[in-house]
Amino acid sequence: MKHSLFLLAAGVAAMSLAAVACSDDDTDPGTPSALDSTVDSGATPPTTQEDAAAPEDRDGGTTPADAGSTECTQTIATTTATTFTELCTPDAGGSVKHVRIEGIQIAPTHKFAAVMFNYPTAPTEAQASGRTLDADRGRVLLYSGGPPPPAMVTATVASTSATLGPDASYVTSVNTICFDVTDGAAGTAPVVTYWVTGQKGANCTDRATLSTASAFATSTGLPQSPFPKAEKHWFGQSPSQPAVTITVSSVAAL
Repeated sequence: MKHSLFLLAAGVAAMSLAAVACSDDDTDPGTPSALDSTVDSGATPPTTQEDAAAPEDRDGGTTPADAGSTECTQTIATTTATTFTELCTPDAGGSVKHVRIEGIQIAPTHKFAAVMFNYPTAPTEAQASGRTLDADRGRVLLYSGGPPPPAMVTATVASTSATLGPDASYVTSVNTICFDVTDGAAGTAPVVTYWVTGQKGANCTDRATLSTASAFATSTGLPQSPFPKAEKHWFGQSPSQPAVTITVSSVAAL
């Protein structure tokens, strides 16, 4: 009997050592990977089935996007000045096709938040809030209004803008918004499809709810040319607005 118990104990110890050796727990070694896989530090590639399927790179943008991931996530803290932060790039590559911003709230009276496309260096506040952009630049802008003008959400390529929805008064409350940006081409205008969580059945954190029917707005009239995406992309916002969590994806919702 004692001999059998000794063999059983030895077997359990060996299994435990093997489990630790195979764990992909980037943040807290020793925890089963199935429990830890949704909070990957991003410091190492995913190596288990559970981790490879989990939402990737939820690390505040402080480490590279996980190997093979089609999306990356970062948190941008509130500041006391207008700031522009470079957005992360999914490791799997490809142009940006979907952006989600959680916790966004634009302070009332002439304040803004914007995703700026195709800027090699940080944009300026004037570029973010101006009516037009330089050639080969893009933007999705949320503006809180004055009045006048009223609150609005727009998509802009160079000197052409498209309004995303008839009523943007919601932007002064905390929201989660998301949008697809098609690439466009010569002779084909890019399209920005825009959703607001809680509006028309959309939930930006659940892609199954994102459709043309649940879209808050879809752009029309942008220039018939590629949407500018070759350079870096940035998130800018007026001071004293809440921290936001931004997810950038190379896979569209539609």
